[in-house]
Amino acid sequence: MKDIVRTERKLSRKVGYLADDLDSVFRAIVSKGCREMESEVDRTCRAMTRIVNEWGIYSKVDNILPQLESELQKLVTRTLKYEMDDLSNEARDGIKKRVGDFLADMDPIISKMQDSRDVQEFQNHLDKELKIVIDDDLFKMDNSEDEEVNYGWGMSHGIAYMVS
Repeated sequence: MKDIVRTERKLSRKVGYLADDLDSVFRAIVSKGCREMESEVDRTCRAMTRIVNEWGIYSKVDNILPQLESELQKLVTRTLKYEMDDLSNEARDGIKKRVGDFLADMDPIISKMQDSRDVQEFQNHLDKELKIVIDDDLFKMDNSEDEEVNYGWGMSHGIAYMVS
């Protein structure tokens, strides 16, 4: 009984370390993603400013609107979408590595209690939860049709995603 309590404490402590490690991975990825996406938005703004500055050669405002819309569409449907895909892949790889390390650390502890039904349930639950997280896009663009465009971070399965 004493060994089970000690093992449960070890498991709990290691799960806490894993949570902290995953949190730091996501904070780094979100920070990197924000910087990269802000740079892309700035680049698009410069391109749109250039279009407006060259407007003098056009006779109507209607002539530059398609160019401005094209820049905005390219930003939202390509550049930021690809950036989100890259962030999702990076986060997924980080999760797989950290969880793999975690499971390797846990193996000696779990092997002592292989007959325990609780340990088997824990492993099954962990496998199921990790499959849900890893199979989902960890970062997503929300392209809802709102009149006002708001950019920020939302949550899905406890994972941050870009909201536009």
